[in-house]
Amino acid sequence: MNFNPFKRTKTEIKKAPMRRQYAGAKIDRLTSSWTTTQQSINKDLRTGGKVLRARARDLTLNNDYARKYMQMVVSNVVGSHGIRLQVKSKTVKGKLNTKANRQTEQGWREWSHARNCAWDSRLSFVEMQRLFIETAARDGEVLVRIIKDDTKFGFKLQFLDTNRLDENLNKDLGDGNVIKMGIEFDITGRPVAYHISTNLEPEIYQPHRHIERVPADNIIHAFIGERPEQIRGATWMASAMSRMQMLGAYEEAELVAARVGACKMGFYTSEAGDSFVGEEDAYGNLVTEAEAGIFEQLPAGTSFQAFDPTHPTSAFKDFNKAILRGISSGLGVAYNSLSSDLEGVSYSSIRSGTIEERDQWRVKQDWMIAHFMQPIYEQWLSMQLLTNSIGQDMTMLDSLMEVRWQAKSWNWVDPLKDIQANIAAINAGIKTSSEVIAEQGGDIEDVYDQIKYEQDLAKEKGIVLTEVNAEGVNNEADTNG
Repeated sequence: MNFNPFKRTKTEIKKAPMRRQYAGAKIDRLTSSWTTTQQSINKDLRTGGKVLRARARDLTLNNDYARKYMQMVVSNVVGSHGIRLQVKSKTVKGKLNTKANRQTEQGWREWSHARNCAWDSRLSFVEMQRLFIETAARDGEVLVRIIKDDTKFGFKLQFLDTNRLDENLNKDLGDGNVIKMGIEFDITGRPVAYHISTNLEPEIYQPHRHIERVPADNIIHAFIGERPEQIRGATWMASAMSRMQMLGAYEEAELVAARVGACKMGFYTSEAGDSFVGEEDAYGNLVTEAEAGIFEQLPAGTSFQAFDPTHPTSAFKDFNKAILRGISSGLGVAYNSLSSDLEGVSYSSIRSGTIEERDQWRVKQDWMIAHFMQPIYEQWLSMQLLTNSIGQDMTMLDSLMEVRWQAKSWNWVDPLKDIQANIAAINAGIKTSSEVIAEQGGDIEDVYDQIKYEQDLAKEKGIVLTEVNAEGVNNEADTNG
């Protein structure tokens, strides 16, 4: 008998072991309730976008924490003075073109008045910035229309309710273009037009009867994309909305229960069974309202079971904090900022939380600059150079596009330590004075101009200024040049 080494007998064949799955992909009794879908984010927004937006708007009106979050967004991204323009054009010799820069900045400030920049003359440009970021946070997206006119500056801005861009407007136009959720795309997937409802209050059953096609060049549609190929935005509160709503309802229930528990009442009974002083409802049931200090009489044969709730419970405080921490994480803010609770907060913990939170605000600032401030400035600058309204012509276009946007800054958590750190960074060549001043919301030219003015004024008045170093030591400043 010949032996074949390559021949395997039946007893030699073994079943290959199953390849290990990702733990998160296992389907068993512990994960059976974890239902998911593979549909695109655009389909999610098409089916749930309106409801999500409506609930977000309701929360900002009626929920304390949602309202506080909106205030935090506006305060930290825009602030009281708005995001300010600093033009940094240079001459052919490489020096700052001070004259052209100041003329441009002055023209921009003039246009920023409500009568010049707003279609309805109601909002200044700083107020528009606040409306932009609040709308983005609440609705998840912003619609701004650029309307050209024959005024001095050539155009104005109109903010549009995002409800005017209907998620249910989807259509193949037959020429290669398609409408998806109110936005018209060409064959390459580039937005070419927006189909905007002209109704201030879109009809419930016939939302598409009055539609205006607006070219994409005249629309700013801004949202933070979370997934590839996303074409509409979702509220920034999406992951925290359910808990915010339930926490608000829970707090209300605890408040009502505590109020009822505070209304201690009692009943008198008598053998004669005098008539009940309460009232009958529509169904013949005897009812009475619980009011503090009230003692009612019951009819004969009627017994009373005491109801003495103890609210809020001892666990209310800790439970409330735990839920708020989860909400804060979903919103990307520090717990103590959202709750205004500084109990037990140390310097190191608040500094760590504040720095992380400010990094998130800077991301939002950069996004707003890229998708709102810069496009509006480029539109404005082109219009002004064409009309020579700021003393410059189109030859300066590229140069005047060199700008810096000065966003809101924050106060130091520990001023002395932070100043010392900045001085050390400057001396080590890690930072420049311009960067440090910019971080505090200033411009180095303005700061140096002010310092020179104060030094000259002090010299004129015969005043000797003092300088304070990082260690807090006063040194006489030389004002004699």
